[in-house]
Amino acid sequence: MRAPRLASLLANWAARASVVLGGVALLDFVAPRPAAEPAAANAAPAGKPADDTAKLGRGQPDTPPTARARAAGHETRDLSGGTLALLVAGLGGTAAGVIALMIGVMSYLDHSQRASEPQFTAQQTTAIVPPPPNLQAAPLSDIADLHQREESLLANYAWINPGHTRARVPVARAMAVMVGRRLDDPP
Repeated sequence: MRAPRLASLLANWAARASVVLGGVALLDFVAPRPAAEPAAANAAPAGKPADDTAKLGRGQPDTPPTARARAAGHETRDLSGGTLALLVAGLGGTAAGVIALMIGVMSYLDHSQRASEPQFTAQQTTAIVPPPPNLQAAPLSDIADLHQREESLLANYAWINPGHTRARVPVARAMAVMVGRRLDDPP
């Protein structure tokens, strides 16, 4: 009972960690910030961020939002590609870490379960060989020969009786001859 409880505890904490890490990254993006000033007002020298919002990967979009968009409550700032890439990489890394942790836990549990089971005896591990006589030495080739004989009977002409009064006709020819005839009429 101890191993399943450990696995559920680890899975619970791994899920909490992934939610917290992903939530922190998303919370940083959606946290309310003071409205940014127009781009010309907070211009900075090239290579240096203009203010704290630029450090976070946020800034004014190339096209300023309309008054109607502001009134509707739409976002007026863009998320930079670098910040989005970090967010996706963080969530992907967290998911990969949780998967790796679960694989480790499952292999540990499998190993501990196998160690607790009794070992097989020599009688349990020996290969079972049926006693002689073997009725078919090569069953696959026997089946192939049978199919070849049956195909020969169905596809060739032959006499059925020694007096040569009745003949066997190939199935395809018999079907062609019988097309349009009633089956209950005498031949």
